[in-house]
Amino acid sequence: MSPIDSQRDKLLFHSKQAVREFFLYAIHSIDDTFGQGYAEQHPELVGALVKAMAIESAGVNIGGDIAEQLERLSLEVKSFGSAKSGF
Repeated sequence: MSPIDSQRDKLLFHSKQAVREFFLYAIHSIDDTFGQGYAEQHPELVGALVKAMAIESAGVNIGGDIAEQLERLSLEVKSFGSAKSGF
């Protein structure tokens, strides 16, 4: 298995875990708010909450990745500037 395939498998595994956690949290949260069994009677509400949590999670992850890459780029630019000034 290539490193890319291995990384993809890990990401898929974690994604499945996250969706499961979102699903269980949605049911618990809905039942806590509206009464026991409400989530089971309203699967569309469960789906909407899971979707909202997934979108929020993706946004946080993408934002974190962008911030990390910007920090790396900033360090590279500073390093390049320092190296160039030595000529």
